[in-house]
Amino acid sequence: MTPLQIVLLILLVPITLFNFLFLTSGRKKNKEGRMQYQRIMSELSEKAVRELGQSKTMVVFPYLSDSDVGCLLCIDRKKDLEAIVTDAVVLKMKISSPKSCEILSETDGGKMLGSLSCRVDYPETGESLEIPFGSKPHRINGYIGRFLVRNAEEFKKRILEAE
Repeated sequence: MTPLQIVLLILLVPITLFNFLFLTSGRKKNKEGRMQYQRIMSELSEKAVRELGQSKTMVVFPYLSDSDVGCLLCIDRKKDLEAIVTDAVVLKMKISSPKSCEILSETDGGKMLGSLSCRVDYPETGESLEIPFGSKPHRINGYIGRFLVRNAEEFKKRILEAE
């Protein structure tokens, strides 16, 4: 072996070990994240079934914020029912009734996203509910920032287009 090959071998062995370490720890974090997501959504699903009843025509859209706050958007066109289920409250609305949804965001200089949420107002009962999507600072053009903004826009679109 030449001295160059020995130096490269000495450099590549620790790099390979670090890659293996990050690979195994990343899989463990992914598994923990999936378990946390499933736990939150199953609790919300149970609450939705208790409050709204079981229906084969109901379509459920799950949403999760960056701080593990879950939300289910349930739409049942046959019953003319649209509901938002969170840990604290269940907001029931008629699909045919007017409602508004507004995306609230705080940005720091246009590059950092401070917080992101959607506020749903249902004038028929006077109820209002704010759904958090992001509460930690993220870059707007970063992977998580784009994901959170896309989720908030999708949520708003589904609330307003269910009519």
